[in-house]
Amino acid sequence: DVTENGWDGQFYNMAARSEEGRYGAGLLISSLDSNSRFEIPGNGFPLKSEWTATAWFKKLYPTGRWRTLFRGKNTDHQVMFANNSDFLGNYANGRGDFRSSGFSLTPDESKAWRHIAAVGTGNETRFYMDGQFVGASDQKGIDSIFLIGNQANQHFAKYIDDVMLFNRALSEQEIAIAKGGNQPFDTTNPGAYSLLY
Repeated sequence: DVTENGWDGQFYNMAARSEEGRYGAGLLISSLDSNSRFEIPGNGFPLKSEWTATAWFKKLYPTGRWRTLFRGKNTDHQVMFANNSDFLGNYANGRGDFRSSGFSLTPDESKAWRHIAAVGTGNETRFYMDGQFVGASDQKGIDSIFLIGNQANQHFAKYIDDVMLFNRALSEQEIAIAKGGNQPFDTTNPGAYSLLY
């Protein structure tokens, strides 16, 4: 955690630091271990009534299983791709389950680095790809962000970098700044935090 907010995490089960990051080193999520993941300590990053989660990723894993980028400790997947299609959305456990944003992205479209942002606000999650709004689901995660990159054989992408988590809804202009990556971000607003790994 470069923000000194104490959100240092840990690699598990063949997840590792990779030199294949978007900005220097990044996170490798190995498909060779069903529990390869990055984990935030304790109960994870607590989600408030509004939140934002962003990351760069490359080499999205193929359709045929769920693909989870962010998962709460007890419930909800804040960002994931469906198991039987390439639709982006979230999984609201017991509140409608998978909720599609209507946007799809194939693994072939992620051979180069892509930036994703999810903004939980009101009763929805708004999704941005490469800085552009691409759709919204009608639910948002309410738990925490505890796992990054995988949850029980739901590998997201081979490479992940520059993860940022905020306990407020970023504006489109702020998402563009986050997309700029690997740069200082104003966290002086009350309740603003970021995690850069």
